[in-house]
Amino acid sequence: MNLNEPYSKLQKMTQFFRKIRQNLLLENKTGKYFKYALGEISLVIVGILIALSINTNVENRKRQNEIKDFLNIIKDDISTVVTEVKEIKIYRDSSKYYSYQSLKYINSNIQLGIQDFDKVLNAKYNPNGSKKLVFNKNAFNSLISSGLMTKIKNENIRDALIDYYDIIGKSEKWDALFFETLSYSNRELFVEVGGIELFDYMSNPKLITEKHQIWFNKFVNSHFLASFHLVNLDDRNIYEGYTELIKKGEHLIELIESEYD
Repeated sequence: MNLNEPYSKLQKMTQFFRKIRQNLLLENKTGKYFKYALGEISLVIVGILIALSINTNVENRKRQNEIKDFLNIIKDDISTVVTEVKEIKIYRDSSKYYSYQSLKYINSNIQLGIQDFDKVLNAKYNPNGSKKLVFNKNAFNSLISSGLMTKIKNENIRDALIDYYDIIGKSEKWDALFFETLSYSNRELFVEVGGIELFDYMSNPKLITEKHQIWFNKFVNSHFLASFHLVNLDDRNIYEGYTELIKKGEHLIELIESEYD
């Protein structure tokens, strides 16, 4: 519908009443004059109400389009996080498996040498090598600051958004604490035993000397090595957070798509 159409019709009707009113005034028919004057006033009021209604509808449509744009960006952000979390979980499962195996070797009576380094610290699945999650919260923060969060009609989407980004906040804290603790154990391990002999061995693995073996024995017997693996195995908060990010992220994507696609 053309937004100017109601105005045009009202304008013609107002002009019609004004013409009759003027004729009645000339004919000195004041009673009818006032009746038509009231009719004209009523038309003006109706016109104002229609204009306000149209303006409100236009503003509501504009607001809902802005909300839709924000939610589509948020949906893409969540989809990226879900994909990355699934990849990280696979890496973490392998890393934990090798930490468990490493502790078995460390605590066993098996005679190990520096050539068995990967058995006590697997380079491929070193916990420090895990991809770090980066959460893009720009769209969500903009939705909040714009005041449009409260204008989302679907209450389930509003609640799911708050719940999901609350989990993100917790996951960020758990990740930071986990990797900080890992880094501490790793740093203190090499401060204690050094790393020159390991670098020397890695440069020429075929040439193993007594100093290499002495260094490896110190490395294996350091409590920081065991601590490093134990920290890696104790990731219950992170694991639960990742599981929730996937589950609730996929649910939120479904809600947004069902409402706005």
